[in-house]
Amino acid sequence: IRGHTYLECDKNMALINQKSPCEIPDDWRDEVKKSRSKPEPFIVIDCKQSMFYSWNENLSQFFSKSCPFASRPVRELKITKEDVGKFLHRNSFSGAFTESAVFEKAVKGRKKVKTPSVSKDEPPAYNAELLKPLYSGPLPISQAKFKDLMHLKRFCNPVAREFFEKLTSVTNEADGESE
Repeated sequence: IRGHTYLECDKNMALINQKSPCEIPDDWRDEVKKSRSKPEPFIVIDCKQSMFYSWNENLSQFFSKSCPFASRPVRELKITKEDVGKFLHRNSFSGAFTESAVFEKAVKGRKKVKTPSVSKDEPPAYNAELLKPLYSGPLPISQAKFKDLMHLKRFCNPVAREFFEKLTSVTNEADGESE
């Protein structure tokens, strides 16, 4: 049925009580942990900002910005380790596969521009040490949202109120100033 999936992640998300009165991230963490007991509880990992990197910046030099083929009509997609850097796809469940290269740059005009250091048959080599952190500090909150949070915190429990009082990263959307 179009629009409905029966993937494992969807089944797992359905186990989490979406109506639970969670006010802060710790509440959600606890709710996720207790939402499943069998076959085993969910493992919740506290992610720090230092764990997130700007992959787009590093890998965009190897991949085209758009899909090299129309993806909506595709009925079958085949990716194998023998054909590195190639998608085999077809728009029906019978007939021949069409091959598309993954590591080519986008088409400019009518000529394909290829990255010189990348072969069609080899995955791109990248240096993980060149990855830059995705965040350089706390994520900014708009002035209006901050004002609303400060007004609404009085309806929260004391722990949540303390959490919201610690929020200091505020940006003025109009002129980009930080306070």
